[in-house]
Amino acid sequence: MADDAQKTEEPTPKRLRDARSEGQVPLSREVNHWLLLLVATLSIALLGGLVVRGMSAPLAGILEKAGEIVIAEKEVGTLLAEVVRELGVVFVWPAFAIVFVALFSSLVQIGPLFAPKRMQPKLNKISPLAGFKRLFSLESLMEFIKGLIKLVLVGGVGAVFLVMQLPNIENFMMRSIDFVLPKTQELLVGMMVAILMVLFVIAALDLLFQRARHRKRLRMTRQEVLDEFKQIEGDPQIKARIRRIRTERARQRIAQAVPSADVVITNPTHYAVAIAYDDEAMEAPRVVAKGVDYLAEEIMRLAREAGIPLVSNPPLARTLYAACDAGEEILAEHYQAVAEVISYVWKLKGKRAA
Repeated sequence: MADDAQKTEEPTPKRLRDARSEGQVPLSREVNHWLLLLVATLSIALLGGLVVRGMSAPLAGILEKAGEIVIAEKEVGTLLAEVVRELGVVFVWPAFAIVFVALFSSLVQIGPLFAPKRMQPKLNKISPLAGFKRLFSLESLMEFIKGLIKLVLVGGVGAVFLVMQLPNIENFMMRSIDFVLPKTQELLVGMMVAILMVLFVIAALDLLFQRARHRKRLRMTRQEVLDEFKQIEGDPQIKARIRRIRTERARQRIAQAVPSADVVITNPTHYAVAIAYDDEAMEAPRVVAKGVDYLAEEIMRLAREAGIPLVSNPPLARTLYAACDAGEEILAEHYQAVAEVISYVWKLKGKRAA
């Protein structure tokens, strides 16, 4: 109970995926039952005429010759075999549809699922003690109460429907079988539709309940969430240490490269790109260092200490930062803009020298 009280966090996507791979999915039996009854109702409604015609001939023959039938073991067996054979041909397609839905109805709720872990043998599945606990658990009690409520509702709906149709049923007396069977089909379809409406509400509520209970079972403690995050993203302390190491190495490279620059183009505060150009040794200006935010501040600080001019040109600074890495020459389309900056800086240097 203490562990359940600590599980206050909703399951993560990874937790849900792992549970699904192990076969733990929210499955409502009521939805499966409703789908089976729906297929049975559709089969009776759509194939009812075929069924009625298939049943009329053998039943009419039996009723017409009821007084001539000799009650003997061989004759009765032959008669029953003939009736079962003729009726079997009529009911084969509805039976096939019901079996198909029974096998694949779970796909409607959970989609395709292959969980080999679920099929692995476990001792608790055959343990009498574990089976006894499941039999008398709170979950079994809830299922029993739910089944009892469903039985009362379905039985009540069926009884009310039959009572309302009782005058029509009384008219079946002394009518031919060709009249009784189609009318029986209509009454049966009507009653099943009424029951389907009640079971639809029950199935929808049970599906929501099963999904809510499934997520509650998979709830996690805060520590489990943190452990999973560490497993996926890595330990935050290790990642912070790696960031510090990378930052320190970047600062060392910047400290070595910035003093060789001729100008630093800034954003003016968020971006900084240090440019060097030697018209005798280089074919084009080169980016010797670049940085954003705190690294940009470091570049500008080193430039001020080295007496390197800072030129504020936000569009050019962002463009060079995105287009060039440290140590690369600038692209041809940036020659004009960078040349103007370098020319301006060289003129400033010339004035200072003078």
